[in-house]
Amino acid sequence: QTSAEFTHTSTGLYNAGLDADKDTLMLLSRVAIFQNETAGNRYLQNPPVLVFRVTPNQPVTITLPQPSDDKHTELTPQPHYPTPNRAERTTRSEEIFRTALDTLENAVRAAHTIRENFGAQVLPLDGNHCIRSSISCVGDNPDTAYAVSATNVTLPQSLTNDESSSAGYFVVIGVNHAATNSSQYSELGSIDLRTGTGVASFDNRRMPGSAEPYLLNETTNDASGDAAKYLYAIMVRRNCTGILQRCVEIPSPPTFPNVGFDDPILFVFRAVLSPRGRSGPDPSALLPARVLYAHD
Repeated sequence: QTSAEFTHTSTGLYNAGLDADKDTLMLLSRVAIFQNETAGNRYLQNPPVLVFRVTPNQPVTITLPQPSDDKHTELTPQPHYPTPNRAERTTRSEEIFRTALDTLENAVRAAHTIRENFGAQVLPLDGNHCIRSSISCVGDNPDTAYAVSATNVTLPQSLTNDESSSAGYFVVIGVNHAATNSSQYSELGSIDLRTGTGVASFDNRRMPGSAEPYLLNETTNDASGDAAKYLYAIMVRRNCTGILQRCVEIPSPPTFPNVGFDDPILFVFRAVLSPRGRSGPDPSALLPARVLYAHD
């Protein structure tokens, strides 16, 4: 699956030119879930993308439709080009899954000793807003809805997974946005906040069935139907050996990449591209995930 944002820019937002005080542009291209790993590795080693800065040999005219009929008019070059129309973020609300998610959280709490719920909050990365407000959007564009966990979360050293171990771990639960048809791709990623390095991920290919061990004996009184197929539950530990539930390991030093025992972990939740493929889903319509810290 790929996503690339190729759009015209408006000089009302972009200060074009080659001087030191002019804006710079970054081409952002995402590639995920290679169906052919060999071809995918070739792509990563030599991405088939070229970017040219070109200057027209002759003055360029702009063709715009007349508002009253289908005729067109030729306009001479002018400093401000038309502002492009961005695809709106439209998504069906996932509120109907809230009761099911609450039921899943209660089942997880019954199975584990939960010490804290760190939750997740929407990360408002909107390119136009960031440009107008002169804040950083980390080069992002409107193809993705983001949420993040608390930034002071750490995962201590864990050498064993038996009941005598005093190390903690996470159980992350949420809605599979791809299953609810809110996005084409849904992912949980873990980042070493100290270095900004991604260390592990869990996406919608592994989410189906992951909540079922907790919901086998549970029922939900909501409109979600078979709730388990829309939800996920993933354990995040230093060591997943012997763990029957779906589990993701956070590597420890000296493995690279890794998260140090005292370094904070940031969980990032991504919902990429609405089913129509023109923009990301509306973040306000998505149910945020819940990051539960357990310490048995």
